[in-house]
Amino acid sequence: MRRRTFLAIGVGAAVATACAAGPNANQPGTPTNPSGKIVAANTILADWLRQLVGDRLPVVSLLAPGVDPHIYEPTPQDAAVLETAAMIFYNGFNLEPQIEKLVRSSGRPAMAIAETVTPIQESDTPDPHVWGSVPLVIAALPPVVARLQTQFPEGREVWAANGDRYQQALQALDRDLRQRLVAIPVANRKLLTTHDAFQYFGREYGIEIVPPPIGISTEEQPSPQTLRNIVQQLRQTRVPAVFVETTISPRLIETIAAEAGVKVAATPLYSDSLGAPGSGAETYADMMRHNVNALVKYLV
Repeated sequence: MRRRTFLAIGVGAAVATACAAGPNANQPGTPTNPSGKIVAANTILADWLRQLVGDRLPVVSLLAPGVDPHIYEPTPQDAAVLETAAMIFYNGFNLEPQIEKLVRSSGRPAMAIAETVTPIQESDTPDPHVWGSVPLVIAALPPVVARLQTQFPEGREVWAANGDRYQQALQALDRDLRQRLVAIPVANRKLLTTHDAFQYFGREYGIEIVPPPIGISTEEQPSPQTLRNIVQQLRQTRVPAVFVETTISPRLIETIAAEAGVKVAATPLYSDSLGAPGSGAETYADMMRHNVNALVKYLV
């Protein structure tokens, strides 16, 4: 039954996602490069797309595992990759600002996946880290499938069937994460990381996000007063542990933890990138399980 749902959504959602692709992105139906190559701006998006197209189309991630998309500076090689893409998928909501500029100048068909869902707003700035909520990722799948069906109509039924399977897999993942998190006592359900990448996760799974030293973008720098406030809050709330992130230097969070007398978890969290081969976080589902397992280990 879900397969027919994806097929039925295709025409209407293709129109909607054209608007979500950004003001200068190409509309559906733009002639594609005969290579058929799909380019994703980062590793998380690349994994979603591989789940949808399987081995029918090559998917390339512009960023390597562990690279921070907020501050990444594209290279001439990146521009060449984008210009030969049949379709480009980027996050949107200014997650990868320099890459977004390059996408718009490439002239290739493009879609901003995160902009198909309603974001959390912070001072009128949309939070781009939508993958923290598995249900939001599930909600973004039909528009992505519809755009694939429009751009690559020869695989229309395959994209629909793969979308159905991936939707069911993510629903199972969501249930698994919720069951695992039950083990954390309510008083310990507090998360402090280096930058503000876990608001969707916290809202979805009942974890209080302690305001981090750096905001939504890692380009920001904390003030001394901000750091003092965080140290004071950690001392008052008695958070069992704080966490570093794989894409950001651990020095700042380690300094805060030492000042507050709080343990730094030995297992880092994946926030803006999947892990490298062999990390155990090579896919989106593995990344989410890794993060939840780390929270359970250090917050119980």
